[in-house]
Amino acid sequence: MFSVAHVCEHLGQEVTITHDSDIILNASHVIVPGQGAFKQAMTALKDLHLVDVIHTVMERGTPFLGVCLGFQILFEASTEHGDVQGLDVFPGTCTKIEAPKLTVPHMGWNQCQYNNHLMFEGIKPEDYVYFVHSYCIQATNTEHEIAHTTYGQRFVSAVAKNKVWGTQFHPEKSSAVGQQLLRNFFKLTAL
Repeated sequence: MFSVAHVCEHLGQEVTITHDSDIILNASHVIVPGQGAFKQAMTALKDLHLVDVIHTVMERGTPFLGVCLGFQILFEASTEHGDVQGLDVFPGTCTKIEAPKLTVPHMGWNQCQYNNHLMFEGIKPEDYVYFVHSYCIQATNTEHEIAHTTYGQRFVSAVAKNKVWGTQFHPEKSSAVGQQLLRNFFKLTAL
């Protein structure tokens, strides 16, 4: 959370870290970073009465970015710690990475194969981004899949629908490439 805030401030953005629904509903952009487990995240959002707030933000067209766990909860469900319902913005279920010959969690630098989308404007196909995760989305609606990555298996690494974006990787830990992606995200205000 603080890493995301720091990078956004470095890019000239005013940042407020909050779970206050009024502040969230009036924000120009909303970023939900992630660390921890899917079930804990969804329980916290429900306990804080933020599930409807997040859906309202998206319906209003406020630019929204989910990062890592914040990306995963955008999907229908997860098998992490049992079957848990997500925000159901995108179709798909978050499941354990199947990479028998590789270390899980998938931690470190990897590439994304992406399509022509504003999210990756100014980013080169050979650029690397930083991942830290043990669960992934294997498939979603191809219309919304912006990028995929391979680590023992192919998984979805970025999605977008209107002004709702999500990345399995961490832009805030991805150096200049991540900063470019965040710059692209802040451009959504003008669209």
